[in-house]
Amino acid sequence: MHHPHSPRSGNGLAHGVYNQLYLFYIAIVGLVVYALISFFMVADLDTVQPRPGKKPPQKLAAVLFLLLVAMFAGLWLSIIIPAMGDRVAPDVSTIFVLDLAFFLPLLTIEAVFLFRGTLLGDALAIPILVKVGTLGLSVLLGALFAPWFGQEIDLASVGIYALLGLGPLLFVVPFLRSMHIAQSDRHEEYKLQGV
Repeated sequence: MHHPHSPRSGNGLAHGVYNQLYLFYIAIVGLVVYALISFFMVADLDTVQPRPGKKPPQKLAAVLFLLLVAMFAGLWLSIIIPAMGDRVAPDVSTIFVLDLAFFLPLLTIEAVFLFRGTLLGDALAIPILVKVGTLGLSVLLGALFAPWFGQEIDLASVGIYALLGLGPLLFVVPFLRSMHIAQSDRHEEYKLQGV
């Protein structure tokens, strides 16, 4: 059995295996980008208001995001740095680029917003938590169904993907319940325009 931190260990998108769920992983990554773009195109953040007496678990979510950043940054660098010395490209270099250039910095920035208690951080927390959770669950299912594809179940990877999938989803409902979206002037403009 391959080491769980090896790019050849055979568990889902994170390790470069093209199994039956691979296109689903790609769809999740693409949809979250377009969802964020659409969000900022139409969102009026002035209408995002905290509900009295219902504070979201900002610091816990921030700690979870930073834990994921540390875990995956360490995992990817443990693969990249030896590959740089050997001058041999790893199998999943695209994932390294996406995570290290975009997603892990996004999680870090969001964690800072949450620690500061900003409304922007609260608003961004929900789509980011859903994205991380659904991606984690899909990869977790790929790891659990590994025997169906002639591979062994890697318990270390299952534990990582369970944290990645279940942890963020536990925070979604508390964040939703803690926020109130007030009606904005933009909503009235849309009604007048028939949107």
